[in-house]
Amino acid sequence: MDEKIIEQNLIKQLTSLDWEILKLNSTTPEDKEQEMLKNIQLQLSKQYNHNFSEIEFKQIKDILYTGDLIFDKSRILRETIIVKLDDGRSLYVDLINKDTNNWCNNQYQILSQVYNKTHSNDIYDVILLINGIPIVHIELKKDSINL
Repeated sequence: MDEKIIEQNLIKQLTSLDWEILKLNSTTPEDKEQEMLKNIQLQLSKQYNHNFSEIEFKQIKDILYTGDLIFDKSRILRETIIVKLDDGRSLYVDLINKDTNNWCNNQYQILSQVYNKTHSNDIYDVILLINGIPIVHIELKKDSINL
């Protein structure tokens, strides 16, 4: 089966499970990164029914950018972040809702065919996002290719 058909079938299956297709309009890596960050801000705003100001979201963004190792990143995804709101209150934010009773409150999205000039001109076939955060990268291959 052709790689494109496999991708289309995967996306069709995910959208049937209420995953939303996300389209990036930016062309430069820097602009794509900013667009992705705006998407995270929007998805977390939906999750917490709170429009995060730029100052509030900067606290989340700073935490997302800490740590270089994959273990650091996975720990950050599991921890609760305390965000100091503009009005002085604190909001406890889970980047991914892990509560077994409310996991479905997460926002699920799909990106496909994302071109990344910064890393050897890679094209990512399918990326799965939870609350705007890229969690899974799926590299598809047609069935005639030996992995």
